Amino acid sequence: MVVMGPLKCRSGSGWQGVVVLKVVVGPVAMGKSDFLTPKAIANRIKSKGLQKLRWYCQMCQKQCRDENGFKCHCMSESHQRQLLLASENPQQFMDYFSE
Repeated sequence: MVVMGPLKCRSGSGWQGVVVLKVVVGPVAMGKSDFLTPKAIANRIKSKGLQKLRWYCQMCQKQCRDENGFKCHCMSESHQRQLLLASENPQQFMDYFSE
């Protein structure tokens, strides 16, 4: 159901203008709770923090959720900057990661 009608707004000195009010009321969805769906559970687990270290960029010290995220990270500007820094002094980075 949609209800529309003009309402006049009144300021301190008099009538200001017209505001259109629109209210939409529909049926309430009675379905499965989104809280217990497998997708919602998986998203909560992923959002908690570090999971399996399968997609991890050691140079940037960044973990990605999946292969696509890792691929996007490798093409990112911050990763490219880290590559340049590592290529300028590779021994420093090797020593840091070997500790």
